[in-house]
Amino acid sequence: MRGTRKKTEYHGANQGKAFSYAKIALKRRKEPDELFVKAIHAILMKNNPVGGIYRTNSVFITGTRYEPPLPEILPYQLRAFFEELPYKIMPPIYLAAYTHAEFVKIHPFLDGNGRTSRMIMNYQLMRNGFFPISIEQEVRLSYFKHLECYALYGELEPFADMVADLEEKRLREQL
Repeated sequence: MRGTRKKTEYHGANQGKAFSYAKIALKRRKEPDELFVKAIHAILMKNNPVGGIYRTNSVFITGTRYEPPLPEILPYQLRAFFEELPYKIMPPIYLAAYTHAEFVKIHPFLDGNGRTSRMIMNYQLMRNGFFPISIEQEVRLSYFKHLECYALYGELEPFADMVADLEEKRLREQL
């Protein structure tokens, strides 16, 4: 139990540092790219020796039928991901949902892919004038189901709707 508590403390502190890094990047109007995401991951995974480094072996995601790509093709998939982000053709909420779902589908790191993808999703939201959102415990099962649906079938709408609902909830809290 003690190790879990310490790990959670690191997660919270690292999350705050990654968010600060993202806010600085926002002020500089930085578009998310490979170096940005590797830096975010390295910050999130501080005190973990694999932060910011792509995985070199195959992984399996517990509780899903989806199998992430082999490590040999990760650099190519990530390069294509960043070059082809549909900034001009997708509304901002869909762009944020797509960024998250596609990045976590690529699953480039051994650990921390979810935290990293949520951070870059929130970065996309904030770049477009929206609030960052949280995936609270009560919606976690739906969250995982929507991400699996995207990974297996390419269906983004259920996840984008969830992001829109969470954004609306966040707006109501602010008002």
